[in-house]
Amino acid sequence: MNKWFIIVVTAVLLLAVGLSGCNEVTNSYPSEESRFVGTWEQREYLSITFFLDETCSWLGNISGKWEIKDGKLEITFVEYGDIHVYDYSFSNNDNSLTLTNVKGGGADVYNKK
Repeated sequence: MNKWFIIVVTAVLLLAVGLSGCNEVTNSYPSEESRFVGTWEQREYLSITFFLDETCSWLGNISGKWEIKDGKLEITFVEYGDIHVYDYSFSNNDNSLTLTNVKGGGADVYNKK
């Protein structure tokens, strides 16, 4: 009897330990904001860098803040106080970013550097 009790308790403990990892949810998809982080070039002289702290640098010397709001990318350039709003889409395994100014500007494609 004592032998069966030890076997049952051991089996229950192993089962509990084995199933305890099942509650962990892993998300293999990056967050929308993290997809932007990095330097994006349109041409050699035209680039924008998005940082994790939601700041950005355009042309290497114009600083700004960025955020995703209502499904749009909003960039506020600190020196000018301008707010630019873009529709955006990623392609090429998130290595290309298309920004379209919602005020009627054309679409610009940036490639991750």
